[in-house]
Amino acid sequence: MIEGRIQRTQHGFTLIELLVVIAIIAVLAGLLLPVLARAKAKAKDVACINNLRQWAMATVMYAGDNNDILPREGNPTGTDVEEGRAWYVDLPKLISQQAYNELNFRTNHSRSIEKSIWICPANPSKGSASGKNMWHYSLNANVDGTGAGDLEVVRLTSIKAPAKTVWIADAKKNLPLIEPVRSDRNVLFRDLHNKKGQNFSFLDGHAAFSPASEFLNDLSGLVNTNNPNMIWRPLRPEFYK
Repeated sequence: MIEGRIQRTQHGFTLIELLVVIAIIAVLAGLLLPVLARAKAKAKDVACINNLRQWAMATVMYAGDNNDILPREGNPTGTDVEEGRAWYVDLPKLISQQAYNELNFRTNHSRSIEKSIWICPANPSKGSASGKNMWHYSLNANVDGTGAGDLEVVRLTSIKAPAKTVWIADAKKNLPLIEPVRSDRNVLFRDLHNKKGQNFSFLDGHAAFSPASEFLNDLSGLVNTNNPNMIWRPLRPEFYK
């Protein structure tokens, strides 16, 4: 051995050192995972509200191209296929999307559909039990009256406060339209988007999140019609008898 050479002894981690490293990794993971989960949930919320904005803007475009007439609500089973009869037929083509009857996943919910404009990634619904409908957005049927007062034609300019009039919203039921003022209970979310509420689009083309306290009546289970910033029945009262 050459004199002066320093011998280096190589050794691995001791058990205590390994346990310390593992503990540090566990602490970091515990801090990081909730942050990642919140970021993922936020991304889903953003995708959902962006979809609603596109539906709202498509509505404004449709009215501009059709003598100010709003698209009709269509058959609640989603079976309409003719133009001029249902929003889920008329609006998609304005934003380069397929009409509802052309969608592959409407009867095959196992397909990857999270990136579709029809789908809110935050919505846990996987479609109807029959496998025939898959709706994540529903139109407010009260815009053109309901029941005996249902109107065939409503013009956008007849809506006095379009920026406050609810148009299309996150769907809790697998239906293309909802009527949560008078009859449909439990059609609105109180627990979507971090268990706070849900998104709505309005007839001026914008979309926004609203907490459940702003739109839901806890006693009746129906929508709160006393909020002046969320109008569900924009026409004269006689249309809603």
